[in-house]
Amino acid sequence: MEKPLTPAELETFHRRLLDELAGHARGVEAVQSEALEPSGGARFQDVDEPVEEAALDVELATLATQDQLGYEVQEALRRIADGTYGRCEGCGRPIGRPRLAQVPRARRCAACARAEEEGR
Repeated sequence: MEKPLTPAELETFHRRLLDELAGHARGVEAVQSEALEPSGGARFQDVDEPVEEAALDVELATLATQDQLGYEVQEALRRIADGTYGRCEGCGRPIGRPRLAQVPRARRCAACARAEEEGR
């Protein structure tokens, strides 16, 4: 049986999650500043409209991904605050430390995450 996370471990995960959240915010800011550049700007000189639209589609997809990841990080921070961090939302068992080290925002243990993926 896995031991509960120690306060020091929780603090380490808290700092990692805050760093990850800041990284997502910087990513969103970078994409937004590029996307908001007027189409007549230097970036789009000699570029036809379909290419410009394709670039915008990529930027929008990137924003959606960054937004989703940021939400997941915020939810992990909430779980730390309410004392449920590190507990699987599927089966209620502890999420293994190796999984949390790889994916600190994980909501499910590896077995439940795998089952969820296979069910899709």
